[in-house]
Amino acid sequence: MTLIDLLPTLHSLPKSEKLQIIQILTDAVAKEEKREIELPSEPAAVWSPYDSTQGAADLLAFLDANPPVL
Repeated sequence: MTLIDLLPTLHSLPKSEKLQIIQILTDAVAKEEKREIELPSEPAAVWSPYDSTQGAADLLAFLDANPPVL
C-alpha cells in the first residue's frame, strides 16, 4: 500500500486516532534512527544561586537604583 492509498483513510480518522498514528510513526522512526548517546566522562559544572553573595549584592544594588513602583 502506498502513501497515496493511505491518505484518504488517514484524513477520515478521528483526531485521537490521527494522534495515535503520529505516535506510532514517531516511535518507529526513533527506533530506526536509534543511536547511542555519549555522555560526557566528566560532570558538567552547574551554576547555582545558593551561596552567591555577589549575585545578592548585585540584585540589591539594582533594586536600590531602580525602586519598584507600587
